[in-house]
Amino acid sequence: MSKDNFIEEEIPYEVLKQFGLKQQMLEDLPQDVIQNILGGKLSPVLPMKYHTLDGNIIEFKSRFRLTRSEDGQVHVLFAPKLKEADFTRFNGEQRERLLKGMSVIALTITDDGARTMTFYQLDPATRQVMSAPMPAMTHNIYSIAEQFEMNNAERDTLLQGDPVTIYPEDEAITIGVSLVDKCGIRIVKGEEDVWLQSSRREYQKESYAFGLNGCWVIGDDGEFAGYVKEEDYSDEIYNELKRQSRQETTRSSITR
Repeated sequence: MSKDNFIEEEIPYEVLKQFGLKQQMLEDLPQDVIQNILGGKLSPVLPMKYHTLDGNIIEFKSRFRLTRSEDGQVHVLFAPKLKEADFTRFNGEQRERLLKGMSVIALTITDDGARTMTFYQLDPATRQVMSAPMPAMTHNIYSIAEQFEMNNAERDTLLQGDPVTIYPEDEAITIGVSLVDKCGIRIVKGEEDVWLQSSRREYQKESYAFGLNGCWVIGDDGEFAGYVKEEDYSDEIYNELKRQSRQETTRSSITR
């Protein structure tokens, strides 16, 4: 089994249950979300709650991803949503780039005094500034550039942290650094504005995402706001379930 890929049986449900995410709730996430999680990617922002030893309940929102240690054990890493991003280490121009969804490259000095160049980028879903060492990102960018037969100027633009739009077979494809995506690269069909918008949209613009035993409520901001068990469905939720079912039936009949 790859270090970055998992099977459903490996999901540490007991750990996630401690943070209010029961197995049934996770299984009712949309299939593409589940596949992303199993592929080692970050989950969407989900509502979580933790019961402390003194009986208090801490409610918060967070993304999570699975990781595998050298001994093969699967662990959960959380990326909590912050009230506001910490831009103290960045100048005004860098802050503007981060807020726009672009990456910046800056010098990092580690605790032992080592100096290294690092890619930084804001995850708009959690307001966390993510980072990745430049050598690793450079390797990935060179690989993508070779795969898409980019010229040196296009490759160098990516290395500077800017997205690049190319036109293989006359169809626009935009490629750019995205530290929330696997390998730190996001590839989107469309021009740069489509690429930037895709980095900000958390999920589909449906009000509910239905599973076998319940549904996730999706807010206007695209976040998963909460989970409702099937026996607790309101009339509004039942009507939306019927609408989506009719829509899926129509779509299936057209594609036959």
